[in-house]
Amino acid sequence: MNREEQEAYVKKYEAKLDEMDAEARQWEAARRSEFEGERDNFRGQLRAWGDYAEGKWDEFTANIEQGWHTLEGKWHDWTTRDA
Repeated sequence: MNREEQEAYVKKYEAKLDEMDAEARQWEAARRSEFEGERDNFRGQLRAWGDYAEGKWDEFTANIEQGWHTLEGKWHDWTTRDA
């Protein structure tokens, strides 16, 4: 193998390495994009769970308030019944 053939092989393999590096960068970009999508999706899920928890808390406090008013009414009836 002469020098020109050796240089041709080196250039061929360097080109292959460049191609592999480009594929790796493309794969990294796709994975990073996928990760960012998952992160945004997770943030959306957290917001949804926050809204759900807030709704459940509002429902809980409304039930407590309703129960309190019911007890107040019963207490009022009980205390004014004998008067």
